[in-house]
Amino acid sequence: MDRTGNIFLATYWTVLKLSKNDDDNWTADIIHTFTGYPKDGYWASSRPVLDRAGNLYGVTTEGGLGTGLVYELRPGTDGTWTERILHYFNGPDGNGPAGNILLDSAGNIYGTTAWGGEHDWGTVFELTPTLANEYQHKIIWSFTGTDGLNPEGQIVLDHARNVYGTASKGGTTYNDNYGVGVVFEVSP
Repeated sequence: MDRTGNIFLATYWTVLKLSKNDDDNWTADIIHTFTGYPKDGYWASSRPVLDRAGNLYGVTTEGGLGTGLVYELRPGTDGTWTERILHYFNGPDGNGPAGNILLDSAGNIYGTTAWGGEHDWGTVFELTPTLANEYQHKIIWSFTGTDGLNPEGQIVLDHARNVYGTASKGGTTYNDNYGVGVVFEVSP
């Protein structure tokens, strides 16, 4: 929610801004429509996150290079929004970002991918802003299976930059050879 009470949501192909009217009804405005493969994403799987400047950040599970991406939407003074792709996932560095993303006070972006990484069981990633106004991608954890696989849920970040979340499969308790899931912590 922004300072004026607007709510931002993402759907399969669009990002919406919900504004409350004087009569307590809501108006939905499409602020961005994804175009899909090859450059833009689709299947916007997480709620966009708003930074202090009013920019929105989110992920699409599909699109880009076929394995999802991280996007930024910047509001213009004329009410339009401009999209910028911050990172295209390529498989080895992650595939299918899912769940929410988080911003820390330094502007770093944290999230998970359901697949990809060293063992193709998913990753926890960090995007760090550079002086050139770009973002550097880093895998901060690559799941092995016994420590979890397919992290697709919500994540939480504490003040020490520890990332907490769940993986729907993996662990040491097995069901159908994939495990029944874990709660994880990734620490810097």
